[in-house]
Amino acid sequence: MENRAEHIEQLKRAVITAFGQTLDAPTDYERLSADIRLKTGELISASTLKRLFGYIKPGTIPRPSTLSVLARYVGSTGWSDFCSGCSGEAPCRYGGSIKIISNVY
Repeated sequence: MENRAEHIEQLKRAVITAFGQTLDAPTDYERLSADIRLKTGELISASTLKRLFGYIKPGTIPRPSTLSVLARYVGSTGWSDFCSGCSGEAPCRYGGSIKIISNVY
């Protein structure tokens, strides 16, 4: 997918904004996992979230299904819709403009 790394970074920022707190400790990821389940009805484990956000060493590329759940958590209909709303230099409708913060996927 075009600009995949940028879109993943934008999604991560949008998730933190939707969650309303930083992710600094293992319990923060447990709470985020519970909040995602509460708001979407779908489960993403705390371990998966820790890998995605770089709290533990990422071992895999995030699955599209994981990205879709997170996109729904921030108000999109799915991963493709999220990417469509965050293309180019225009502000993303789910948060600020796209900027790479860390890992390339």
